[in-house]
Amino acid sequence: MLLSSGTDVNWTDSSGRAALHKAVLSCRLDLVQLLVEEKANIDLVDKEGNTPFLLSLPNNKGTHLLLSKEIVSFFIEKGCNIHCVNLIGDTPLFKMIKSGYLELAKKLIVKGVDINVKTSSGDNALHMAIKENETEIAECLIENIIDVNIQTSDGLSALMLAIDRGNDYLVNVLIKAGSDVNDEDFLEQNALIKAISSNFKLVEKGIEKQKYINIVVALIHAGADVNCCNIDSIAALILGLEKKNFELVKPLIDRGCNVNVRNKEMLTALMISVDKKQKDIVEKLLQAGAHVNDTDSEGNTALMRAVLKETKISYYYEKSVKKGLKDSDALEIVTLLLRNNADVNVLNNSQESALNIAMNRHTGDVAKLLILNGADVNSLSQCLVKHLC
Repeated sequence: MLLSSGTDVNWTDSSGRAALHKAVLSCRLDLVQLLVEEKANIDLVDKEGNTPFLLSLPNNKGTHLLLSKEIVSFFIEKGCNIHCVNLIGDTPLFKMIKSGYLELAKKLIVKGVDINVKTSSGDNALHMAIKENETEIAECLIENIIDVNIQTSDGLSALMLAIDRGNDYLVNVLIKAGSDVNDEDFLEQNALIKAISSNFKLVEKGIEKQKYINIVVALIHAGADVNCCNIDSIAALILGLEKKNFELVKPLIDRGCNVNVRNKEMLTALMISVDKKQKDIVEKLLQAGAHVNDTDSEGNTALMRAVLKETKISYYYEKSVKKGLKDSDALEIVTLLLRNNADVNVLNNSQESALNIAMNRHTGDVAKLLILNGADVNSLSQCLVKHLC
């Protein structure tokens, strides 16, 4: 009745909203259609920068109304401005991503909406899709040639965001689309370091560990720098070992990383692997050229550390009545080091040899093994005499 009496269909109230805005907010498709037929301005902007189209889109996934989607589709069909941006930086595409409106988002992308526009916080549509776990929308954006190497205001690329969320599938899609696997964030950390660092934090939250193994392998195959370091100058190899992510260490070694790097305590990768009783890793490192006779800050070689590890295991075994506590890995590691030319007679800063360490800690099996491999028993005698005096 009001429309037939000549009322201005585009009259606005103090907030800058017209009848069309209010019909949208009331989710009245019938009124929206009627007002548009009566020449309501479908791109009229209120004082917050919102067009009726923007208001028709929910801000999150919790508001999935069929009627709302019908209104959104109606505005698109009527040729509304799909590039509009309100005062807080929201665009129709951003709101669709937040709402999970996959098909509608695809419609906008096909219609040529600007997919590289950024939010006030520096995210583009791809960043947002990854953060919202909208993999299909992310794929659609990638297929429509969005710049995959643009970083957020925090210096994170789309690849890094996908890694943070353990999305191994999307990581592979991004790599194929040209993501720079050696790009660094503001902390000068690349994707490989982020994958190795993120893994353990997120695995605790239930994300499958295998996904991060897949991610690391994909990054390495794509040419990630296997000798990269984190902000504390810890190499990827050391980081993987110290985090006990031994599955990630193997592809690093296979790719030819520096196997003689050290951590902040001046322990080599070989020493760390010995300490953690990782026989397979020890063998792999030795095959890759790890220096078997390098020493730590106390002058101990990897062999000495292996002997120390075996003596601790033997002590707890002898003191315990429980079965299954004795671990043969330490003794096997000693054998492995000896086979790879570990020096049995070198002395540490305390003037102890590996044999001295074994005998002083009552580890007969290790002592016999060392003697069979050329350990100097004369130095042992001198040490024992000094100890008795």
